[in-house]
Amino acid sequence: MFCRQNDYPITKEDVIPKWIARSLAGHKKPSFTNRTGRFIDDEWPEQEFGAVGKFGWEIAGPCSTRCNNGWMSRLELAAQPIMTPLMRGEACHVDATQILTLAQWAFKTTMMYEYLRYKSGRYFSRRDRYDFYQSRRIQPQHTWIFAARYVGESAHHSIGGPTTVSFPDTSAEARGYCATTAVGQLALQVLSYRPPEKFKGSLRVRVPARWDGVHKPVWPVPPGWAWPPRFALDDDGFLKFATRLADTLS
Repeated sequence: MFCRQNDYPITKEDVIPKWIARSLAGHKKPSFTNRTGRFIDDEWPEQEFGAVGKFGWEIAGPCSTRCNNGWMSRLELAAQPIMTPLMRGEACHVDATQILTLAQWAFKTTMMYEYLRYKSGRYFSRRDRYDFYQSRRIQPQHTWIFAARYVGESAHHSIGGPTTVSFPDTSAEARGYCATTAVGQLALQVLSYRPPEKFKGSLRVRVPARWDGVHKPVWPVPPGWAWPPRFALDDDGFLKFATRLADTLS
């Protein structure tokens, strides 16, 4: 899935790691809510279930040694002390180095989530996954990551899928992907798109000012920020946050 080599066995790996499920106090059987589909659909498939000590999504993709027990394990170990206070809603300061780790964790998790849910026509290419394995570099170029505080009812809540991105004042359409995942009180949103091949204009993401008190920028990496944001998302707010794609493109 990542290293594109076959000298080690393929292993199963949790898309949302077990350490997160076990760290959420009062959630011995974490609830899992997932919606996946194209943003243009009126109805998205939804799955809800409980699991003991884990969230239930396992993917057969990473190799055992180089990936699963190698760089992926090191990324989880680096992310755990950064994410834990954010998942608990604790007041803290997060510096640029920590935010970079958070961005890498969110990007890795989104690619695994997509790889599990879609067997063909994936947005993230083999090259994207291989480049990330080699350098932890976040690609494609037009990718943004945001963090928000979630105070809804699920221990884990995910909404995401592929989309065709339309831009106001132009006929250009781009293939895109947006996934928003909450673990505890931390919600992470990955938004990415690829401009049309022959398009020569400028396409950008412009987030309306009303979201300034809701999210914190994660990628591109800012100098640092204080947690938590001024406003938190309940379940209805999480849905609005996850589907705000139409408000952010110009």
